[in-house]
Amino acid sequence: MSGHSSEQWLLVFSTTLVVIVRVFFLIRWIWNYPLAHGTGFFLGVQVSPGFYEGEGKRWLTRYRTVLLA
Repeated sequence: MSGHSSEQWLLVFSTTLVVIVRVFFLIRWIWNYPLAHGTGFFLGVQVSPGFYEGEGKRWLTRYRTVLLA
């Protein structure tokens, strides 16, 4: 009976570990996605110089907050 319980625990543990690793790499992969086209772009749209010191900084913070949520 205890062997069956340890098999279930191993299944739950391994599934949880796989999900955590996949979520981590997914977040890491898309963390800087808005910046992928260069410093003059945000999500592929050309922005004005100084964008990342003002409005763009807030947008990037919101994007990352939604990503983590």
